[in-house]
Amino acid sequence: MTSAKSSETSPSAVAASGPGAGAESAAPGAGSRPGEDPGANPFFRASELPYGLPPFARIRHEHFRPAFERGMAEQLAEVAAIGADPEPPTFENTVEALERSGAVLRRVAAVFFNKANADTDDATQALEAEIVPRLAAHEDAVPARPGPVRPAGDAVRAAGAPRAGR
Repeated sequence: MTSAKSSETSPSAVAASGPGAGAESAAPGAGSRPGEDPGANPFFRASELPYGLPPFARIRHEHFRPAFERGMAEQLAEVAAIGADPEPPTFENTVEALERSGAVLRRVAAVFFNKANADTDDATQALEAEIVPRLAAHEDAVPARPGPVRPAGDAVRAAGAPRAGR
């Protein structure tokens, strides 16, 4: 199994070749101020800090919404790419690829919900009230995506496919 840092900076071959490829780059202007580097939203790239710690000094409230929106969209695209993979299903290209999906969403959710519980304010509570139902619907949709992902996972389980390196 790969480390969290490497799985977020090196997307699976399936996700890298399908929709959402280049997911670590920033959308122009998303969550940044006028005149600021469009990649300034710290959630759009894996942290370079030790242990992948979030760059708290660079995170501002306006980074959260665009990161949640982009994270959910990217994860759906990654799941669609996994389902569209023409290769025979294996543990690596189904289960592990699904686990690697949603890097941006994991980064923003980890910081946001810690902040919402430890250092909240009116703006954070308002965003939480907006995001939580959308995030719940997103999380319900990901494992139940129609198409080849679910049958591929069933095929892997039925075949008892061994994991790489085990």
